[in-house]
Amino acid sequence: MCRYLEQTDGAAQYGRATAGCPPVAAAQPPPAARSAALCRPEGAIAVKSYHIRKDGIFMPPLPLLDARLTLIAKSVRQNTNFADIGTDHGYLPVYLVASGKSNGGYACDINTDPLQKAKALIVKYCLSDKIQTLLSDGLTELYDKAIDDIIIAGMGGELIADILDAAIFVQNTKFNFVLQPMTRPEPLRRYLLTHGFEIDKEDGVTAGKYTYSVMSVHYSGIIKECTQLYALVGELPKSNLLDSYIYLKKLYQKEKYKLIGLQNANTPNILLINEKQQLVTELQHLLEAKA
Repeated sequence: MCRYLEQTDGAAQYGRATAGCPPVAAAQPPPAARSAALCRPEGAIAVKSYHIRKDGIFMPPLPLLDARLTLIAKSVRQNTNFADIGTDHGYLPVYLVASGKSNGGYACDINTDPLQKAKALIVKYCLSDKIQTLLSDGLTELYDKAIDDIIIAGMGGELIADILDAAIFVQNTKFNFVLQPMTRPEPLRRYLLTHGFEIDKEDGVTAGKYTYSVMSVHYSGIIKECTQLYALVGELPKSNLLDSYIYLKKLYQKEKYKLIGLQNANTPNILLINEKQQLVTELQHLLEAKA
């Protein structure tokens, strides 16, 4: 139970209790927040920095997200219910609900250990009534759940495609998919276009020494051909973010090195060289247009 306190005329009084946190002793909320509620798990240290949930409950400061998770959070639609696939420690689901971005959702993982860590964080923020942990292999346990936005991030592009392909129920126009492949985004883009999905928006984001892509996707049922260039860049040329330009520049350099390797081969393949040269030229033109 999460027991939190009402501050009225300088006197702390017990208010209602909700599931999510252990009982706490009476404590006084910050003076600037009189008439609001304080939720403090047992043993928690009082800090000057605090966050007020939109329903008036005090909780610890919002989890700190890196640039990658921040962009993913921004890509989730306002006031929706989500499913976070491969939730790991649960930072993203907690942030989405505690910040007021999302109404609630499911923190899903195929392994029990990450779910236990996520559940502990959910309890810490008194969000057990809004976020449920769910042991699920991909999307298999979500077919009957009330969700709007589906987040699949932090794994390879081919695995993300496999997860989508294994869940026929996601072939529905109501869903917004936030996809973030850590590796091999090209097979994912090919899968999306050739299986009735459309990439609405795509942005690059740098976290550490790597630059990734975050895609907002919906299902339209329209099958499209995926060119080699689109498989590489997707909708990134339409993005105005600096990290999107960095992503494209790294792609150009990578493909240029491949071209040099083909040209220096003992038995050069003229067909492959010409195809790669065309691709490098197209990437160069994209960069020049964004410069």
